[in-house]
Amino acid sequence: SYCMSRMRFKIRKTYMNIAMILGLFPAFMSMVAVYYILKAVGLSEGSMIRVALILVYSGGSGAGFLLAKGFFDTVPKALDEAAYLDGATKFQRLIYITLPSIKSVIVTMLILQISKMMTIGLDAPLLLGNDKVMNVAKVISTYTYRLGIESAKYSESTAIGLFQSVINIIILFAADRFAKAIGEEGII
Repeated sequence: SYCMSRMRFKIRKTYMNIAMILGLFPAFMSMVAVYYILKAVGLSEGSMIRVALILVYSGGSGAGFLLAKGFFDTVPKALDEAAYLDGATKFQRLIYITLPSIKSVIVTMLILQISKMMTIGLDAPLLLGNDKVMNVAKVISTYTYRLGIESAKYSESTAIGLFQSVINIIILFAADRFAKAIGEEGII
């Protein structure tokens, strides 16, 4: 998104339009179609299942891309131009001008995303999980589903969900402390 914000090249507009279209469709809406496509190209079985899971979870990433591009657009281009005239490389301008300018946005996005760390979702591992790849598809979400829905052990699956929430809260408080340690406002 930094490249889309600061650089001009031939297929920039086409790439941004594709990213916007991808962002309109969350990953779970296209799960069945994606599964059949991955199955047709041989990515739904064996060791390639990891590649398939990465492709599935990148489905809703277009919105995050556009959000980050918007943040990079808020940094005045005059600062970049002044640093360029002073002899700064593109990497130095990114590290010393752009990233410090959007530090508060980075911290906010970190706090929002880190709270989802323990939640992988149920749809992709359950849909892509078959007998051949069950060792990859066993995650907390599918285990809780199988324990609660298939085995009718509601109290145990509730306890697992509660434990997962407690871990999420601990991680969220750690992110808040990190935000305050680098001089930003936290959420508490």
